[in-house]
Amino acid sequence: MKNKRAKPELLAPAGTLSTLKEVLHAGADAVYCGGKNFNMRLHRSDHNLSGEELTEAVGWCREREKKIYVTVNSLLGDEELDRLASYLMFLEDIGVDAIIFDTSNNITYRD
Repeated sequence: MKNKRAKPELLAPAGTLSTLKEVLHAGADAVYCGGKNFNMRLHRSDHNLSGEELTEAVGWCREREKKIYVTVNSLLGDEELDRLASYLMFLEDIGVDAIIFDTSNNITYRD
């Protein structure tokens, strides 16, 4: 039996919609980006995708059979949890492939 290895995925960062398109055109299999919410790099006003841009990016990736991951990696206070829930539902609704969720204090399971 032959040992088949999965092809590694080439994942590239994309801080803007134009960068996203460029790295995918250059051969990346997938991109990761942040939105304008819940992102540790919000200080970069020229980077991060708006909700409209994220929606466009997902469509652009789908048309090219590429993947898109969105980072959610900021420290949150309890007062932000409702906004976080809405944002996560938005990301699910537009069809991102995955959410890169960094900060273990963001999720608490409640029965």
